[in-house]
Amino acid sequence: MINIAILGFGTVGSGVYEVLKKDGGIIADRVGEEIGIKYIVEIRDFSDHPDAHLFTKDYSTVLEDKSVSVVVEMMGGVEPAYTFTKDAILCGKSVVTSNKALVAAKGAELFRLAKENSDKPTAIIMKTVKGKGVSYMENQCGWHGKAPNQSEYEQGMEE
Repeated sequence: MINIAILGFGTVGSGVYEVLKKDGGIIADRVGEEIGIKYIVEIRDFSDHPDAHLFTKDYSTVLEDKSVSVVVEMMGGVEPAYTFTKDAILCGKSVVTSNKALVAAKGAELFRLAKENSDKPTAIIMKTVKGKGVSYMENQCGWHGKAPNQSEYEQGMEE
């Protein structure tokens, strides 16, 4: 099991949650391991959410939990996203982000930190912007918010 923490539960963060819940089996088949959401870090109250037990306002919980190997930063903006991302890298956690403002302002430093911590399984991954250059994302209406089917996945990997 790969345990992740999602930082931010706005449009993008909640979309990541929904895709993992809906298409978790497809993704697990491709990754070779199940991906479990261990925490969702969010300052707003989600006590009525069906998975309310996943929500925390305390980011240090994520950093201290050795079972969390991937931090999915979906907060937007530079701060506190930068501080949280930097701390995750320094703790040896891999980071996935789609935060263009963060990467533009602090990307060089974050990549340097990731490289300096190469003895740890650290990576920074950014998604393509709206799937530009991947035909099934550009040309089909229904791709957004779901995992691609097998032929779409193979086509995207070839591109």
